[in-house]
Amino acid sequence: MHYNLNELPYWLLILIFVLLFAQATFLFIHARRNGRLYWFWGIWGMISAPMPIIVYLIYIKVFIPYRQRRNSNA
Repeated sequence: MHYNLNELPYWLLILIFVLLFAQATFLFIHARRNGRLYWFWGIWGMISAPMPIIVYLIYIKVFIPYRQRRNSNA
C-alpha cells in the first residue's frame, strides 16, 4: 500500500519519530561508551531504521573482536 506523507495519521508519524530517536540515542550512547564513531552511528540511527542497529551489532560483535584477535596475534 502506498501512502502519501499527508495521508499518514499523526500517531504513526509520532511513533516513527520516537522509534528513530530511541534508536539514534541508543547507538550514540553505546558507541560513545565503546569509543567507536559515535556521531556517525547517532546520525545514521536518526535517518533510517532498523538497518543502522543491525549493522552496528554486527560491527561490535563480529568485526571488532576479529580485528582485536588479529592484532594481538601479530
